[in-house]
Amino acid sequence: MVTPIQALGSKLKPSRRTSVLLLVCAIGALAFWALPPNAMNPLCTVKAQYRVDAELQIGDEIIKSNVITQHAISSIGAINSGGCKSYYGDAIAFRSKSNLVYLIPSLVCNKALTLLEYDVNVIQTCSAERPNKSIGFIINDANSPKTWETFNFLSGSSGVKLVKMHAKSTWRHPYDNLDIIAPNIVKTYYEGKNWWYSPERILYFFRRNGNFLYRAQQVGPDHSRN
Repeated sequence: MVTPIQALGSKLKPSRRTSVLLLVCAIGALAFWALPPNAMNPLCTVKAQYRVDAELQIGDEIIKSNVITQHAISSIGAINSGGCKSYYGDAIAFRSKSNLVYLIPSLVCNKALTLLEYDVNVIQTCSAERPNKSIGFIINDANSPKTWETFNFLSGSSGVKLVKMHAKSTWRHPYDNLDIIAPNIVKTYYEGKNWWYSPERILYFFRRNGNFLYRAQQVGPDHSRN
């Protein structure tokens, strides 16, 4: 039996069939380009993609920031675990009037990940899951980073507190503002005691291509032990 598509193809002249084929390929290529990274990668599973809007209070100063982040994992275990990360959006960045830079991880807790179709209040939803591991990072100079330290962004014990963090699902491409507000932060290698609780974990290594212009040493108390 001849299908409708086959019948249509037989009626088209060769040149017209070529044009239709090229149009289909162009539409497919455009769709592939428009989709976020890993959306069509058979080696990765996108668990969530969402926008985060946050506000950090530093004394009387309120700083707003936002990112779009993707939470993707390898479909084949540890073999491709590093190949599913996005270049952007893992760190929410805030630059203060005093030229300090504050970084907070954008990954939300598992409960919030299940509610992203709504506008999720991440602080309220996730605070019970991470009372002692709300670890962010303070970098001493946006232009010439030399030192960094950890801080608990929910306790307010360092005079700095995250006062708003909302997340909502989106299919826009991952994004952050680091290249705009403090580009030298991504050109820095952060030396420390524990990689997991350092800026290195939320600043994707391959985004920086190993081209480090600065080296920053960890100082201050280790809040990851609290």
